Parts: sequence; C-alpha cells; structure tokens
Amino acid sequence: MEKEKKYKLLIIDDDKMSTEVLKLQLLKDNRFYVDVYHQVEGDIILADFKGYDLILLDIMMPGVSGLEVLKLIRTEYSRFELPVIMQTARDRNSDIVNALKIGANDYLVKPINIEVAKARIGTQLELSTLYAENLKIKQASVISTMFSTLNHEINNPLTIALGNISFPFEKLTEEKIKKAKDALIRISELVKKMDQYKKGELEEENYSGRSTIYKIDK
Repeated sequence: MEKEKKYKLLIIDDDKMSTEVLKLQLLKDNRFYVDVYHQVEGDIILADFKGYDLILLDIMMPGVSGLEVLKLIRTEYSRFELPVIMQTARDRNSDIVNALKIGANDYLVKPINIEVAKARIGTQLELSTLYAENLKIKQASVISTMFSTLNHEINNPLTIALGNISFPFEKLTEEKIKKAKDALIRISELVKKMDQYKKGELEEENYSGRSTIYKIDK
C-alpha cells in the first residue's frame, strides 16, 4: 500500500496562543507537518520558505506586514508552486482584496474554523500537485521532442562525414575533407547541446523566435 504523502505547512502569525492551537489541530491530520513563525524579521529571505508546500500568513503583524511578505514570496514562487492562504480579521475586507490581487490563493477569517481551514488547505494542495504533475508531463514531452530532433540532426552530418571519407586515400579531395570536417564539428556541437540538456536545462524554440527554459527535476 502506497504511503500517503505528508505536506509541510508554515504558519506565520504573531498571535502565539491562537497559532499554537491551530498548529495542534492541524497536526491531528496525519497529512501535515507544521512549523510556526511568530514574527518575521525585516531582512527575511526567500530561502526561509524553501521546502514548504503551503503557507498560512496573517495579514496584520507588527514590523513587516503579511502583504509585504506575500509580495516577496510572489517574486520567486507562483500561486501554484507555493500556495499562500491569508488569515485576517472579519472586518478587513479591503486587506483581503489587496491580498488576492497581490497573489494570495485564498483567505481564512479569524477565529479560524479548523474544518474550513483543512478544506481550503486541501484544495490548494491538490491544485498545486496537479500543476506539478502537468509540468512534469510537459517536461517529458519536451525532452522526447528535443532528443528526437537531435537524433535526426546528428544522423544528417554523420552521413555527410562518412560519405566524404569513404573513398580510397588517393581519391580524397580537399573539398571532401572539408565537408567531412564541417559535419564532424556539427556533430560535436550537438553532443555538447545534449550534455546541457542532461544537466537539467532545456531550451525549446517556438515559432515566435523566443525560447522557453525548463528546469528538469532530478
């Protein structure tokens, strides 16, 4: 039987009492690991959020506001890569609107109903998982297409090189040797490109002339 995946959640909220209660309630659900930040320093960096599957972020905090933290997160992570659910007081509708515009996935109104929280967290995690799975399918398709193209591109110069050196030595002309050399140089360039793909970076040319870079999961 396949082991159920556990998700790593981060709660950022200066209200220690209510946050610890929420943490304990979430931990009762065996799907979750839960960490808590009771305050956010002014020099917080994105590395602090690496490895989390979802963040519960309070809007109103002393020092750095939740909206500022959300802006920082969205400079690096999309809504699907790292879902963020904002926590807000019941009468802060304007903050909810601003948070959604900045890039929040959803919101919870305090005092938080644990069943509502788990349902909304579950929905965002499912969407994030679907996004990751679709991205992997796209990456696999790109890899297959690119290597099929490269295989064809290698065969052409290889045929040229072999065709121009498959003569008795005394019949090899300077022109044939040059054509074979150019073909072998092309093969060398293609092999280098394949090595770049192997290292995890694909560049897919599209009809607009632009390139899309894909980072491949190891």
